[in-house]
Amino acid sequence: MIAWSARRSPVLWENTLPAHTSKINKTATVHASAHIGVLATIHPGAMVGYRATVGKGARISDRTVVQLHGVVRAHAVIGKNCVIGPHADIHAEAVIEDHVVIGAQARIGRGVFVGCHAKIDAYAHIEDGVRIGGRSQVGRGAMVEHGAVIGNRVVIGDRAVIGAGAKLAKRASVAPRAVVGPNATVGTNARIRVGTMVPKGRRVAPNTSFSEKTPPPSGPTATPSDRGFGSVRAATGIQVGNRRWRGSEI
Repeated sequence: MIAWSARRSPVLWENTLPAHTSKINKTATVHASAHIGVLATIHPGAMVGYRATVGKGARISDRTVVQLHGVVRAHAVIGKNCVIGPHADIHAEAVIEDHVVIGAQARIGRGVFVGCHAKIDAYAHIEDGVRIGGRSQVGRGAMVEHGAVIGNRVVIGDRAVIGAGAKLAKRASVAPRAVVGPNATVGTNARIRVGTMVPKGRRVAPNTSFSEKTPPPSGPTATPSDRGFGSVRAATGIQVGNRRWRGSEI
């Protein structure tokens, strides 16, 4: 049955899938073109949009919206009152807590944890095993590499890069296009300025402002497989080339 409304076009359909294939609450709304995997659970008031996918054993909690072409893969858990944007991709076993917003074409890797009230902007790329604390923000097109730990209320600017294994303490901020190298540590309330590069393993003290700019070293260019944000190279330990990364490549 089409849910007609004077204020909303009839794009969402009441779910009628068999109970043995998935557990969908009668008050949830699922578009006819959506794919719902075996043993997936859709809780009361949730909405799954046009050609969206909810994988095997995944859970969509109360009043959460998965927008058109959004993908929630196997055994991922999405909390209450979340928004999964168009073409966003939530990989297997990720845990997204309540009131989180995931922007269009963002990628959330396998086993990632995102705390409540966090916001991941469009085209952001969160690699496997990352932990992001509550009320933190990751900017448009930013990259957080595998195993990084982001504390509560951290702000990461647009197209910033956080290297593998890096740790950002609570209320730290990384300005747009800045780079934090692998295994670097940024202390509580520390600020990484626009365009700066924190070298691999460097510690930035709490309540300080880091503004050093490391010039790119001379030598061979990065390999074609590298994902690029400018000319940052081995000075930070992050291999990024000249090719611009785009959301469609994730």
